[in-house]
Amino acid sequence: MSPSVLIVEDEPLILIMIEQMISDLGYTVSAAASATEAALEAIAATVPDLAVLDVNLGATTSLPVVQMCRKLGVPVVFITGYAQADLPDHCDGAPVLFKPFDPDELGSAIAGLLAQAEPRYLRVSQ
Repeated sequence: MSPSVLIVEDEPLILIMIEQMISDLGYTVSAAASATEAALEAIAATVPDLAVLDVNLGATTSLPVVQMCRKLGVPVVFITGYAQADLPDHCDGAPVLFKPFDPDELGSAIAGLLAQAEPRYLRVSQ
């Protein structure tokens, strides 16, 4: 079973593009959300192995989702159209991809975080 990824992006076309990139990289999209509430509900239903989060979600930010991910030990990759100097404090320490980014950048960020992550469960071979 491939690692699962939650995607949170408020721009529909960019969301679809990221979903395709994630699938092409061999990962499973556990959920895709365009708003904070939907993302929190998705995490409550199924904890992903990793989250790809847009920093700015219209009138809000992804901070509540970041807090939930950190509480559950879910690594986060941030995506943004902002300049590095304009990033909020909650991005500290996590990889940040600046729009537009390519699949190789996303793949490297995900692979790096998953390699460092603590496994949350043991897989049993059958």
